Amino acid sequence: RSRVTGAPATVKVVFVRDHLTQVVPSPTMSGPKHLAVRLFPGAAAGGQGCNVYNGPPGDPARPQAHLGTVNQEGSSVEGLAAVDQEGDWMKLEQPDGSELGWIEASPAVVVPLAFPAFYRFSASLPENTELRVRHGAAEDAPLMGTLKAGALVYGLSLQGPWLRIALFGDGTGDFTEAFMMTSVQSRATLIPVVPSLYMFAPDLPNGCSLRVRSNPHGEAPEIATLTNEYLLQIVDADTSGDVAWLRVILPNAAPAEHAWMMANTSDRHLLVPVNPTKYRIAPQLPANCSLRVRSKPEAEADVIGQVTGSVAIKVAFQAENWLRIIMVGGGGEGGEGGQGSKVGASAWMMAASGDQHLLVPLASSGHDQATAAPSTP
Repeated sequence: RSRVTGAPATVKVVFVRDHLTQVVPSPTMSGPKHLAVRLFPGAAAGGQGCNVYNGPPGDPARPQAHLGTVNQEGSSVEGLAAVDQEGDWMKLEQPDGSELGWIEASPAVVVPLAFPAFYRFSASLPENTELRVRHGAAEDAPLMGTLKAGALVYGLSLQGPWLRIALFGDGTGDFTEAFMMTSVQSRATLIPVVPSLYMFAPDLPNGCSLRVRSNPHGEAPEIATLTNEYLLQIVDADTSGDVAWLRVILPNAAPAEHAWMMANTSDRHLLVPVNPTKYRIAPQLPANCSLRVRSKPEAEADVIGQVTGSVAIKVAFQAENWLRIIMVGGGGEGGEGGQGSKVGASAWMMAASGDQHLLVPLASSGHDQATAAPSTP
């Protein structure tokens, strides 16, 4: 007899010779999400700022309530992270780890901090909608064709209201640049996808690598291999077969429309959701101190960023005296309280130096309760 406890999940039951041998929960894409974003309140409809709510509309158990308005004239709000998504609505966290609330995420208001980024059709569009794809970022640019609702759009960058996208060909990896409008007459047409975060299962051997394939089956061409130094951004899941496959944004690689990784075998997990723990700089350190982010859990590894001030640091797991952090910045040194470059990149911070704590779990005063990060071998 086997019992699965915890949050509801799709469960794959594998039979061998009519005996139950393994129960492996399949990914449901309902785990922790993360997308570093900039907020442009002045671009909201009516120019009166961005309204913040306690949740998206339509939940009878939680009537939607207006919490306030973000109104920052002529500039963007930096250091935010989208941590959940329902339809066109995103839940945002502030740099200190506190919850900002839910906003309706029009593409002019919420912009991913780093590209590539996947976009999808706005939930407000009819099911049979087709959107035009053009050769240039202009309404009179030659028409290349249309994409139908349901398509995930691979975004390379934003140019005003235009999303520069990659159109992929016959599976060779070649692509053509094209452009799509993210809104038409103030109505959103494309919305950023907030990826789920996954990592290699902690019981996998150190230094192991997993294959990335062009389609969600074991015979598909191999397009890359990834090692456990990366956290993975997942934008889709296929649980229709004997094993689950996750569609990943390839870190530090050429664009790939379809990049899939096997999440489990019949008897073990290969990829598992990241459940981040929030840390902050130890309060006994000087108020203006900054701590380095390194590319590896080694004191002499390259410095790839720094953390300053009261910013919340999201930690995926702990390996001895090192914390594997989730990068939230868009490049360079991280700036005001930033955390370096792209999500997924290998990024580590030292937890203590001798008897001196450098990073501590975020206290519950005004923030979510945080406990020590899980350890990995």
